[in-house]
Amino acid sequence: MAKQRIVDTRFWDDSYIVSLKPIEKLVFLYLLTNPLTNIAGVYELSSQRAAFDIGLQIQKIEACFRRFEQDGKIMSTCDRVGIKNFLKYQSSRSPKIYQGILTELRKAPQALLEQMDINYKKLEEGIVMMGTVVLKTPPASHGDTKKLQKELEDIAIEWRVR
Repeated sequence: MAKQRIVDTRFWDDSYIVSLKPIEKLVFLYLLTNPLTNIAGVYELSSQRAAFDIGLQIQKIEACFRRFEQDGKIMSTCDRVGIKNFLKYQSSRSPKIYQGILTELRKAPQALLEQMDINYKKLEEGIVMMGTVVLKTPPASHGDTKKLQKELEDIAIEWRVR
């Protein structure tokens, strides 16, 4: 399956992105589009890998990561990164997309998920919420919503039990 990330042109007009230095813009764009990213925006990434891919010194990468973390744009733990509001740009109504998001969130460390402010109550109701972004369960015409609803309930219960 091909993996692609589409960058909305409004990215460049975002007030946060406008405030960044050119190197920080490059690193932030890399976080959104690198080969290790996934549909949930929570994935394994070392600063060494980012430095190799981008061609910058590790210290510069780590300085960018620190800034993004201090600014509340990313969260990180043990070579894993979570991009806050990543789901904001996942606009598909396909049940397969939602299944992919759930699969990736299950792989993420609990400590990272807690930093990302996932609303478990809304998750139980069939809505995945991260930050101010709401992804609603797709309409029945787009797939098996009962199966998807059950999956959301199961994962919400699983996370509460941890």
